[in-house]
Amino acid sequence: TEVGPRESLPARLEAPTPGSTGPRAGPTPSRRVLAQVPIGEPVRMDIPRINVHSRVMALMPKDGEYQVPSFDVGYHADSARMGEVGNAIFNGHLETIDAGKVFARLHELVPGDAIYVYTDTHRFDWVVQEVRTVPNTDRSFLLPTTDTRITLYTCAGHFDPRTRDYTHRRVVVGKLVQVSPRA
Repeated sequence: TEVGPRESLPARLEAPTPGSTGPRAGPTPSRRVLAQVPIGEPVRMDIPRINVHSRVMALMPKDGEYQVPSFDVGYHADSARMGEVGNAIFNGHLETIDAGKVFARLHELVPGDAIYVYTDTHRFDWVVQEVRTVPNTDRSFLLPTTDTRITLYTCAGHFDPRTRDYTHRRVVVGKLVQVSPRA
């Protein structure tokens, strides 16, 4: 679902130089937070290369599973928030009859492509580092991390009518390269 006016943003970003750690982080009593970056809940995502311009809906697991919202990008609300060190996790539909297909083109992303995530106050610019396909039984990409990353995923492979699920997941991992106040 498209949301609000769009900025003219590049579809590709420069990856951090080898040895650079990106935004500096410092410890806090609960989670480590990126230095001088306000923590915020994601409200919108733009991925220019694959024409994603969507609201973000916060999700909590239900019966051990995260539902995928119709038409919007889903955010695992118990994963890292924008401005926190850790794994910020997002999902979206590949294809459905009546619930949209916000991540239908996720397979087209390549390292260097840009992902923009907005909070109420800031824009977080991420650069794709890795795109891979894993079996649907591999959930390792959902684990917390000690680095600052974004993980997007959707279904991949073939739909199995017996399990009512796809055989694989497409996983995209990105690194934070810049944080800017929203105009």
